[in-house]
Amino acid sequence: MRRALSAATGSRNSSKATTPEPDSINSKIPDIDDENLGKAVPKEQKAGWAAFIKSIASCAGDLSSLTAPSFILSPVSLTEFPAYWFEHPELFADLSNSKNGPERMASVLRGFISSLKGSYTSRNASMGSEKKPLNPILGEIFLGHWPATDSYGETQLIAEQ
Repeated sequence: MRRALSAATGSRNSSKATTPEPDSINSKIPDIDDENLGKAVPKEQKAGWAAFIKSIASCAGDLSSLTAPSFILSPVSLTEFPAYWFEHPELFADLSNSKNGPERMASVLRGFISSLKGSYTSRNASMGSEKKPLNPILGEIFLGHWPATDSYGETQLIAEQ
């Protein structure tokens, strides 16, 4: 019975057990050997990184109270994120042309979905991975400008903390 159970679960104790093939997700993860471990951390930041890891390991409470080293944060402030809403300014301007509630809701949904690709891929493509954006400081202002398209005038964005 034990041999049959181990064969069914893929244990290496059985001669009939086979190693499962890696799934597509695991096959995309690069192998990291001991030689390349830690090369992503800039040399001047290694001490700060080590202190951060130690603070995580010794944290007994709320992780949000920890301060992360700046190199693992995104260079983009959170006040810049509304700019993704205006990648297609004609969809935003078209909201005012809706005749009733369901049509307005569909227009809002079209605008929201159009902003998802840009907000996700621009951050991942430029930085290689998702990073936490910087928290805006009080009084920080982000100005955006999109030229006129079709029958709509120019679109301006003023985002303030």
